Amino acid sequence: MVIKMKNLDFQKELTPVVYAESAIKISNISIKSQALAFHTHWHNRIELLRITSGSLIVNINGEVINAKKNSVVVINPYLSHTGIAEINGAEYTVISFDISNFLNTSVASSQYLTPILEQKILLDNYVDAPLFISEVDEIINHFKTDPLFAISSVYRFLSLFFKNEKFRQLEKPYNNQAFYKIIKYLNENFCESLSISTISKMFGYSETYLCQKFKECTGLTIINYLNILRLEKAQKLLKTTDKSINEIAFSCGFNDLTYFSHCFKNKLNISPSDFRKRSKPQK
Repeated sequence: MVIKMKNLDFQKELTPVVYAESAIKISNISIKSQALAFHTHWHNRIELLRITSGSLIVNINGEVINAKKNSVVVINPYLSHTGIAEINGAEYTVISFDISNFLNTSVASSQYLTPILEQKILLDNYVDAPLFISEVDEIINHFKTDPLFAISSVYRFLSLFFKNEKFRQLEKPYNNQAFYKIIKYLNENFCESLSISTISKMFGYSETYLCQKFKECTGLTIINYLNILRLEKAQKLLKTTDKSINEIAFSCGFNDLTYFSHCFKNKLNISPSDFRKRSKPQK
């Protein structure tokens, strides 16, 4: 079976991820025969798909993986991916973690972890050796009961790729290393009032070149990328605070409430007020 991808002009995932005490999120998924597991999308976190039953076909940036039971699919940051179950369906556990949450000031961190985040190093996207499976299972088994142990298991799991040379160095990152700096800046400052003119001057590009290269590297326009980041934060604030929708819109970087509401409904198919009502627990 071949997964048909319309194109690689993919979308950044919009749904915000809420991590547990261990900075890890785990979900158990069951997919019926030949059903779509997930649409084409990308994100800046690492995702591990631990196949427990059946098989799953995963397309990562055009490379097709036939993932069987007792294997792990490794989705590196910023790579587009989509998946579909084979004839016998699939059950798998998703382990998600943002590698930036595991960075520190050590030499080991800068030597091994930062290059993964910056796409200088690409971990092998499929492993089935027992020692890899065992370490992933340690993460799953302890992320609730012993968060510190689960964190240590993440480090041990990542170290296995380097010990066993299950990685490759990229001469040219998929997203273009120079533009990683722009992405990093936007990720950290999206709530500010940012214009294409300001960003282009800050990084020394013409506006036309900046827009073209950013779209080439991310599949998104700068404005769309900023709006996605802002909407992710808006969702969190709508769920966790009692701030007015107007306050939330402005605190997330939107200067116009009508435009915020339009973007929110366009992306999520629901208004901000209805989203808040559905998200709040019923008394």
